[in-house]
Amino acid sequence: MVANRAALEYCREKKIAVGFKDLGAGGIACVSSEMADAGGFGIELDLELASLATDDLPDRVAACSETQERFAWAVPSRVSQDILKIYNETYELGAMYEGAGARVIGTVLKPEKGEPRMYRLKRGAEMLVDVPVELITEGVRYDRPKQARTAAPSRDDLPLGGREVAATLLELAGSEHLCNRRELFNHYDAEVQARTAIKPGAADAGLVMPVPGSAAGLALTVDGNPRIARIDPYMGGVSAVVESVRNLACVGAVASAITDCLNYGNPEQPEVFWDFEEGVRGIGDACRAIGRLDADGDPLPVISGNVSFYNQSSTGRAIAPSPIVCGMGIVADVARSRSMALTRAGNPVYRLGSFDPALGGSVLAHVIDPAWRSAVPAVDYDQLKSELRTVLQAHHGGWAEAVHDIGEGGLLMAVTEMALGAEGRLRNGVNLDLTDLVAEGGDFAACFGEGGGFLVEVSDEHREAFEAAARAQGVRCLRVGSVAETPTITVAGLAQGPATIALEDLAEAREATMPRMLSREEA
Repeated sequence: MVANRAALEYCREKKIAVGFKDLGAGGIACVSSEMADAGGFGIELDLELASLATDDLPDRVAACSETQERFAWAVPSRVSQDILKIYNETYELGAMYEGAGARVIGTVLKPEKGEPRMYRLKRGAEMLVDVPVELITEGVRYDRPKQARTAAPSRDDLPLGGREVAATLLELAGSEHLCNRRELFNHYDAEVQARTAIKPGAADAGLVMPVPGSAAGLALTVDGNPRIARIDPYMGGVSAVVESVRNLACVGAVASAITDCLNYGNPEQPEVFWDFEEGVRGIGDACRAIGRLDADGDPLPVISGNVSFYNQSSTGRAIAPSPIVCGMGIVADVARSRSMALTRAGNPVYRLGSFDPALGGSVLAHVIDPAWRSAVPAVDYDQLKSELRTVLQAHHGGWAEAVHDIGEGGLLMAVTEMALGAEGRLRNGVNLDLTDLVAEGGDFAACFGEGGGFLVEVSDEHREAFEAAARAQGVRCLRVGSVAETPTITVAGLAQGPATIALEDLAEAREATMPRMLSREEA
């Protein structure tokens, strides 16, 4: 990778247009045909010139194996020797293992007018493939039958009668959906090479410093909500992308790209294939609508992906549609990034963003009645981008002390996670007043609705600057409380009366569930 970086820097310095791609599935044959097709050229290759483990590899293995090469370049012939020198002399790839190194194995072919762009692959004097490039790259299209699901929304409202907000928060915090999952990710050493700026669980995205000597950071997050996709598979795809860019913004990162893993049941069933198609459409629409905030007009690129079908039980019952998105974003200076942990008593806490009282697809609804179906929260892309810009400005301006998006479990669960932190040991409480939100959606939508937005702790001296930035972006900025010294979450403004929840009780509920689940599985 260091040699790759050096070669790329060389090309940038020389202002050379090049092609560069890793070798994934299909090896040399795949990467060369894709690069030729993308550039609008033909190509001719000779496997005799490639670095192979042994000379007696069958042609099909030498051409298509994923283990022979790692990266492919297409460069002007005038600089090919300079690129080879970087790999073979400066970084001495041949010293790593026998036969390793960079080699020129082919030539880009300029297409003749009116003639097809050709893909030619030979091994010495023997021609193995001589076909138009499009024949290899166009793929096979098969229109599977699809059929929209017809499940109607539930006739009755979610049964909330008799429920108390405090008891419900404890129930959700201890559920398998919102418990502390530290045991799952602490098996991996997050401090490898001492480049971790924000560890897993401490914020909505992890943050590493991949470039030695640079303050820049790479933020990563993985998101998806099968509960939403079960009700509306299109919005399942949309929400995965939306949650990803929100999580990246929470650490001050501008979303740069995503990759996805699309998990569905048997695509031979028309309803399942419809779920899949709708999820893909949702991801694509969201990426185009949100775009790259640092390159106005450019869509958020999907740089890779994976599809997993036939995820079902022995009886044929499929999993819920599960489009999962991994988002990547760039932070200019990790010193300005913030975690979700509350920092100082007295600091104001703001709810940033519009409020949607819809409870469809929420953890609250699933815990109360998994079969209950209702409309999921809508997404206003223009409003979302304004919210993202405001959060990023809060990081860059040094106004934010802690940031967390309002996702699974809603506002009260977000506050709980900010108060307890990744290890469940923090004890800064919060005093909340949700009068305005309750007036718009009722107690449970205000406390547990998952319609988006952010919670931001702001230092008191920067309160006016933060509010002004939100106004300039046209974003609703509602002060909902302040950080408290007492280890409790208090909620005023509820129709059912004020609620008080001890952080100790919340920590106990969140911490006990995962170890109990793991011990049951081991037994």
